[in-house]
Amino acid sequence: MKIYVHIMYKKCIQNFHEIGTEEEGMFARVYFDLVFPDKTYSDLFCDIKLTSGDNYETGSIEVQRPNGYNGPFDYKKFRDSTEKYYRHLIGSKGNAINIPSNVKVKMKNNVINIPAKSRIIIDDDDNDSW
Repeated sequence: MKIYVHIMYKKCIQNFHEIGTEEEGMFARVYFDLVFPDKTYSDLFCDIKLTSGDNYETGSIEVQRPNGYNGPFDYKKFRDSTEKYYRHLIGSKGNAINIPSNVKVKMKNNVINIPAKSRIIIDDDDNDSW
């Protein structure tokens, strides 16, 4: 059975983000709620990171499983949604921190309180979703 899940992103704490250097990389924590049709899981978070040396605009962002939730889920859709949220906040198209290409920047301990909403569809019969 398909379940519609809303991810209610609350904020992102950017622990570290280095752009335009050989050590380019990022580590952050994203806070959100998962809203299912019959239940809401509040105050969840996941850690995300960009591998050192990857380009912040094009490199794949690693997204951990939501801390505090162990039910049925589709990891790929969650990862894609969370990556999109982060890139919406920070980068050359960032709404919170807009960084043009070809610059060198080091950022630490930024708290970005910009909410966003995403909807994903999961199949609760899929036991291999993680």
